[in-house]
Amino acid sequence: MIFDQMCGLPLCSRLSAVVTLLAMTLVLSGCFEVKADAPVQLPTGTIQGKLTDTVTQEPVVGASINIGGAVAVTGADGQFTLPGIVLPLDTSNNVKAVSNSYKVTVDMRKVTSPVDMSSATATPRYPDFSYDKISLSFASATISSTTTPVTYLLDNINFNIGKLAANISGVVADKNTLQSVSSGYTVNLVSLGASGVLSAPTLSETVVGSTYTDTNGAFTFANIESLRNFRIDAWNPDRTFRGSQNITAPADGGSKALLTQTGNAVLVVSTDTLAPTILSVTPQMDTDIAPVATDVVFTFSKPILQTPDTDTNPAIATGLYNKADVKFMGAKSSNIAHSLAWNSSFTQLTISIPSLATSSKYTVDLTPANALLVDVNGNGLNNTIDKRVLSFTTNGSATPVAPAVITVTNSASLNYNSPTVLLNWLPVSGAKAYNVYRAQNYPSAAGQLQLVGSNPSTLTSDFSDTLPTAAFVSGQNKLTYSYVVKSVSADNVESIASTVVEAQDNVAPIATIPTGLAASYTITFSEPMDEVSATNLSNYILAQGSAGSVPTVVSAGLNPGLTTVTLTLNASTTIGNVLAITGIKDIAGNVMTSAIRTF
Repeated sequence: MIFDQMCGLPLCSRLSAVVTLLAMTLVLSGCFEVKADAPVQLPTGTIQGKLTDTVTQEPVVGASINIGGAVAVTGADGQFTLPGIVLPLDTSNNVKAVSNSYKVTVDMRKVTSPVDMSSATATPRYPDFSYDKISLSFASATISSTTTPVTYLLDNINFNIGKLAANISGVVADKNTLQSVSSGYTVNLVSLGASGVLSAPTLSETVVGSTYTDTNGAFTFANIESLRNFRIDAWNPDRTFRGSQNITAPADGGSKALLTQTGNAVLVVSTDTLAPTILSVTPQMDTDIAPVATDVVFTFSKPILQTPDTDTNPAIATGLYNKADVKFMGAKSSNIAHSLAWNSSFTQLTISIPSLATSSKYTVDLTPANALLVDVNGNGLNNTIDKRVLSFTTNGSATPVAPAVITVTNSASLNYNSPTVLLNWLPVSGAKAYNVYRAQNYPSAAGQLQLVGSNPSTLTSDFSDTLPTAAFVSGQNKLTYSYVVKSVSADNVESIASTVVEAQDNVAPIATIPTGLAASYTITFSEPMDEVSATNLSNYILAQGSAGSVPTVVSAGLNPGLTTVTLTLNASTTIGNVLAITGIKDIAGNVMTSAIRTF
């Protein structure tokens, strides 16, 4: 059961009034839990110790030691005792092995020795109050059910206190430049206790002195506690710069100076941790501009620290000028001449390029200069919003003429089964690429030219256009293709179109006649055939040969797919009959070569 309502649990009804009063002292060790059958009287501990002068080690007599409400007065030997401190138990009624920190207040106003604090003329004096922290550890042991409480002794929690007889002076300086700050900086003297806990600011620390820097950044604290551990905090009026220095005060009558020359000045740094960013760059990324003198302007979100080039080795390229890469990206790419200038607030960097080539690409890259692009507080450039690299191009090239003559180099071999068109033309001066356009034409309708390819990388003056299967046929319609070529300048400007060149099926079909004696034959052609000529009976001739009789062709039917014809005879062929096929055209109008079969 929990003994104190402050633990959030009900007060144990079985405890006596005396136990209840004892439980109220648990501020020393926190709330605890005891089983329902725990003894009525609880184990207690005793704290004892000694208070001495920090410098002389003399016992301090008459001081009041207050530890969480338990109070004792130091005797003639400086000793004090705090008995009857109730110890926390675990759920097995064992004393917990607990280490806790406690605030200690030492009231020195009634001290009689070594300084009589009641005398207004006694100097040097002790401070009226001193504050510290202690850590108490209670050993665990089994508790038996008995009416006699078990006493636990925690030995020698000793305290020291110094007279107000030391002096500290110093300067506040900028950590980066080591230059003294101006006047008006607040400087606080924070007591860290005799235990010397050199920590960051906490709510439990005590400010024992406060002052301001003078015009030289100097400060002084006089008559402070000897050999006491302190931290000195300093910051400017708007708290944008702050710093601390830990120090132990000198002994009685001593003075200590904190100076940049001795390496222990109070150094302040900016509390600004926001990294600068590049807000904008002009001209815009990948823009195309005139080939004239150009300013590239980087605008930063905050001022950039101006760092002089201190490298004495002339062989090492240092400084922002050398770190800012300004390059021509053509065949002779290199870092080109330029100049740099900052605006008065150092938020805008202008890189001036005195001349640009026509139809070229340039980059301006601040990435190599990252280490130099920091704000006045040392924050590096924020690269998550990356505008450090600018690329742009220039215009101004002349538009080349169109190729004079376009040739279909494989015109004679173009047919239904080989639809790849090979184009060729003579190179054109000033062209960096060629764009090829194609139109699909029906017998009664010309198509629209559409871009089908470009060859900018090799600048070759030929082009291969692979057409789809059946490219020269659409049903019973003949298809042809028109091509033009346009030269492209370095500024991606096209010339006018070349003269038109045509590509079409120019190869005559081939017929395959089956063998064997029959009254019907299926003739196979190498490509779709013209229906009129393929069904004309006069194009199929049967001769007698050595046979005694000759059948007559009754019908010729063009089958679906247009590549086969079924030939029907009035009788079966006999040995020696001869079939000749001639005059039949494909859909493109090419007349087949005569085919002859002797049966």
